[in-house]
Amino acid sequence: MSWTDKVPDWLPPVGRPMRSPRQGRGLMITGLLFLVGFFVFAIVMSATGGRHTLYSLIPVLLGVPLLIAGLIRRNNALGPRDPDR
Repeated sequence: MSWTDKVPDWLPPVGRPMRSPRQGRGLMITGLLFLVGFFVFAIVMSATGGRHTLYSLIPVLLGVPLLIAGLIRRNNALGPRDPDR
């Protein structure tokens, strides 16, 4: 057994995180799919000489909040890491 396996007495006990770090992955992937789809659509429409409408901004309005929510959940920033406090 190594000396690094023993927890020093002066350290406070470490609580478990509120949620697993993988919880925001679905929101992040969905948000990124919306944003990447919008940018591909905008580049293709610009290259072919098509017109853009404000309706093409709807995926951006959906994708950005989903991406932000996924990043916040993945970062565990919605609550304390130690539920005993």
